[in-house]
Amino acid sequence: MKLLFEVIVIAQGFFISLAVVLAASVNQLSAEPMKFREATVGGVCAGCTWFAAEGDITSDTPAAFREAFGEPTGGEGGPTIVINSDGGDNLAAALELGRLFRAHSVRVRIGDTVSEPQNGSFVSKIEPGKCLSACAYAFLEPDSKVYET
Repeated sequence: MKLLFEVIVIAQGFFISLAVVLAASVNQLSAEPMKFREATVGGVCAGCTWFAAEGDITSDTPAAFREAFGEPTGGEGGPTIVINSDGGDNLAAALELGRLFRAHSVRVRIGDTVSEPQNGSFVSKIEPGKCLSACAYAFLEPDSKVYET
């Protein structure tokens, strides 16, 4: 009877471990790397245009940021970035992204940019978003943050 109990405990531990590994694998497969895109409410006012940063932070995210924004110019009053992310699996990339935010003097806000077609173009609005896990490290770096979600 004692042997049967030990076998059951070992089997239970194995299946729990297997479930955790499978769940993590499925999460990684469904994760979308962070992308940067321009969004607008359709006007030409201050604050009418921003950049949406959406997806998980991966090792490729800092390069994607550089591709979208180029090298820092050293000026103040950089673009507004509205970030929406479950985080990602790369802390070093998140810290580098935060340093890039600071170098480009960006204003960072947490939100989900939703774009809808209107009169042949897209008009965007910001809804509540998230900045989880590694994203929080990138969010904490810039000088200018907006904490509303």
